[in-house]
Amino acid sequence: MRKHSLLSGIVVGVMAFTMTAQAFPDFELPDFPEFDFPPFLEIVTAVPTPTTDTTPDFTFSSSEAGTISYSGDCSSSTTAAVAGNNTITFDSLGLGSHSNCEIVVTDAVANASTPLVVPSFSVIILFDPGFVFDLVAPTLTLDEGVDSTTTDKTPTIKFTSDEAGTVYYSGLCTSSTTAAVAGSNTVTFSSLEFGTYSACTVRVVDSSGNVSASLAIPEFTVVAPLPPAVATCDTFPDVDLSDPACEAIKYVKSIGAMTGNSDGTFDPDGILQRDQVAKIVLETFGLFAGSDYCDGVNPFGDITVADWSYQYICRAKALEIVTGYLSGPDKGFYRPSRSMNRVEFLAILLRNLPGVPGNDVSSYSDVEVGVWYSGYAKYSKDNGLFAGTKLYPTQYVSREEVAEVIYKLHLDGKI
Repeated sequence: MRKHSLLSGIVVGVMAFTMTAQAFPDFELPDFPEFDFPPFLEIVTAVPTPTTDTTPDFTFSSSEAGTISYSGDCSSSTTAAVAGNNTITFDSLGLGSHSNCEIVVTDAVANASTPLVVPSFSVIILFDPGFVFDLVAPTLTLDEGVDSTTTDKTPTIKFTSDEAGTVYYSGLCTSSTTAAVAGSNTVTFSSLEFGTYSACTVRVVDSSGNVSASLAIPEFTVVAPLPPAVATCDTFPDVDLSDPACEAIKYVKSIGAMTGNSDGTFDPDGILQRDQVAKIVLETFGLFAGSDYCDGVNPFGDITVADWSYQYICRAKALEIVTGYLSGPDKGFYRPSRSMNRVEFLAILLRNLPGVPGNDVSSYSDVEVGVWYSGYAKYSKDNGLFAGTKLYPTQYVSREEVAEVIYKLHLDGKI
């Protein structure tokens, strides 16, 4: 009743101050702020104990109207309180003692009352001579757990219970299945995140309130599914079997011209270097037998005997497949690690074939008549080695393009 005493004190003080103001007419009475205190709750009628009513009534008074909230074992569909007495009916309670129930009323301006503790009470059943007490908890057996590693985010378990009852879950595993039957039960867990689950358990509570021992679900891990397997071209993991260039890639591998990289990939979009192209062309035409083609003579000033391509470049130079740079700042050099463009590739490749016209011919729209490579461009245009109306002469040539050009010549019977 402290709230009422506080209010009485405030009222007495205000009356005294008002009487003082009346005695002195020129004295202005100041404005006092308005106080809005939380609702004050008192017990009117407690739940009798023990009681056989599983949905007992409880009556309390509130100094204000508001919204009722519950905690502990007790809940109710009644959520609105009036100023005065309020009788609520608790939702169905289990047998046994209930000592943690509390009620709070929150008024319209969000002032919450001090929790009203519902006195402890027990729900019991009357003894019936013909009634057999069930004191035995259900026994659970796991029939089928979750695979130790699964891509299923809603995995299923199976267990057997020797009694029907309500299913409870713990350890981050939940399910919409809350009823167990006596016998085999299948439970599908609600959607899980990727990760490891090592503490999931299941319990069954029978109709008499007997709780089974926790049934532990063996640890399992939910992982993301692997992408669908893609059929690869030959042994190259980075080229699909459905790739239009697959047959060309298989062909150049079969003749030893292009065998792929050390990591097993083909790298179809990779740009080729000048020393690599010299090796590819020699292998394509079967012009390299592994002998000493250099005979102690270094073919270019930027090639050394320690280079992997040394013998290949010596052989290509002797056959006049490569000439190196004939003018400009690179005159006399081969520049083996420099990326190779389309016209340089065509020149090195087509020097091994008859029927290549001279330079006084037209072909692609971006190739001028009379340039040093116009004859090679003409041969390419006539034989569809690089399709389209433009050759793009200075564009670097890719590994896939080289394979396709060589395969095209093979299909035409020129290799």
